[in-house]
Amino acid sequence: TRHARRLYVGNIPDVSDEQLHHFFRDAIRSSIILDNNSEAHSSHKHQYVDNDPIISVYINRERRFAFLEFKTMEITTACMALDGLDVMGRGKVKIKRPNDYNPAVAPMLNASTMPVLDTGKLGIISMTVHDGPNKIFVGGLPYHLVDSQVLELLSAFGAVKAFNLVKNDPMSDTSKGYCFVEYCDPNVTQIAAMGLNGMDMGGGKQPYQQPIVVKDPMAVANAAASALDQAFGSGGVPPLAPPTAMPGSTVTRILVLLNMVMDEDLATAEDRKFLEEEVREEVGKYGTLLSMKIPMPHEGCAPSAVKKIFLEYATPAEAMYAEKELKGRAFGPNVVDASYFSEEDYAKNQLS
Repeated sequence: TRHARRLYVGNIPDVSDEQLHHFFRDAIRSSIILDNNSEAHSSHKHQYVDNDPIISVYINRERRFAFLEFKTMEITTACMALDGLDVMGRGKVKIKRPNDYNPAVAPMLNASTMPVLDTGKLGIISMTVHDGPNKIFVGGLPYHLVDSQVLELLSAFGAVKAFNLVKNDPMSDTSKGYCFVEYCDPNVTQIAAMGLNGMDMGGGKQPYQQPIVVKDPMAVANAAASALDQAFGSGGVPPLAPPTAMPGSTVTRILVLLNMVMDEDLATAEDRKFLEEEVREEVGKYGTLLSMKIPMPHEGCAPSAVKKIFLEYATPAEAMYAEKELKGRAFGPNVVDASYFSEEDYAKNQLS
């Protein structure tokens, strides 16, 4: 059951294994709801307070993520609610199931012993805004506003359930000028939308569209452009133009990324899985990713292909958009480079 007792924790600050272990242990103890009319249920919950619910912590400092292994599947599932937890006042983490988790083969959970965490005690606002009728897109934000400033504005209308200010770079304080938000009370959605629409933000107006359910990042850009155009008119901020290829380059559906793979990422198959999971989450923001290849030294590919990441997008336009967004980005200590690759050679697995 190990795959069902582990959680991926992304965007962790610079902390030790012990510090992260103790922080999550204390967060669980302080937020677990013990009141229940079932004495047996209550005793099961007390085990997480009286004993350490975490078995081990593994941190990848270069990539700023960790894996936590818990004693039971029930507490592991409960801790999914900790997504967006601010760790020691140094940044919010992203929590999800690891790549090797397979719900089809995971044992059934015991509902009678399922713990529940009161995330309100921890001040958690999820970083994942799920698609749905209460998801609001807010565009036209000044680029210099940080998460706390935007959140303060949004919170004036009600308690925020989930919030994501879209950044130019995960490590950057500047944003792309738009965010997504969902309120705890669905009745607040329309009130907030009306209140935010046309709000003066220091020289600019606050446009919005609601509801927006976006799966394609190109649609995010187009939605932002449309909102900005409506607010400022043709004489204001120009609409976002489709990405164009660099002169002399041949655009294909295959994109090659360099400077993202280190020796330790290819040390074992499991290490490569960790890297694949992190990369897939990021590059999937820019289009439909059909496949990804990260060649290992012993797989018989050309030596020049090792330490490269090959991405197959559904369309050349998506690959072009990804190239524009990823090239020059920081990934750990390195700067990402990107170029196009032959679709025919990729299909034949002739990587170089």
